[in-house]
Amino acid sequence: WRDFMPYFQAHDYQCHALRLPYHDARIDTHPNLKIGQASIDNYVAYIINYIKDLETAPILIGHSMGGLLAQLVATKTNISSVIALAPAPPAGVFAFKPSTIRIFQKILFTPRFWQRPTRLDWQAARYGLYHNLPEDEAKKHFSDMVWESGRATFEIAFWLFDSQKTTRLDRDKVKCPVLLCSGGLDRTVRASVVYAAYKKYQGKADYKQFDHLSHWLVGEKGCDKLAAYCLDYLQEKTQEKHILV
Repeated sequence: WRDFMPYFQAHDYQCHALRLPYHDARIDTHPNLKIGQASIDNYVAYIINYIKDLETAPILIGHSMGGLLAQLVATKTNISSVIALAPAPPAGVFAFKPSTIRIFQKILFTPRFWQRPTRLDWQAARYGLYHNLPEDEAKKHFSDMVWESGRATFEIAFWLFDSQKTTRLDRDKVKCPVLLCSGGLDRTVRASVVYAAYKKYQGKADYKQFDHLSHWLVGEKGCDKLAAYCLDYLQEKTQEKHILV
């Protein structure tokens, strides 16, 4: 969030950057093995518990899996507004595309990946996350990546086989304004997937596509235009000045 969050801080927003449970080991080190079986439900509960200590209902801005988490949290507690940037799709939205399979194939073909910590290698990250960045910048971002939960990956990618339907999103319980943003060059969560998720709201959300941004839309050239759009949206929709990212 280092390229994105300061824009809001400069406009008098108080921003909190959350680190999800067990996300404390970069991919060039040994992972916290507990992350392997961390569920989307665990992440949602962690965010809700964090919100309890705030004086007001915050704005949630989430990227990728965080965009899905922000929407799920909004079904369970009072939120002022949700902005989901290239959000991972909830249950009921089909997201498998050739590019998605190419990015995650090594993870998906790892035996019992749903019980293990997972990580993208450089080739997958360069193709799927950072292809819209100069190589030196891409390598810097890649070095900052952390391990992720195989279970959470399974719950998002294979929701049809998740008996708990962990990523099911009850949109009728989302009472706050919701904005979904996509990148026209996104290879990880295609703009068409984000748009399909938006259509599920049946007019109760807003959607914006940024044609020249990719999945790493929070940190590449042009993210200032995205931030400006989000700022205008928030100023129209809410007076709240606390943001969780």
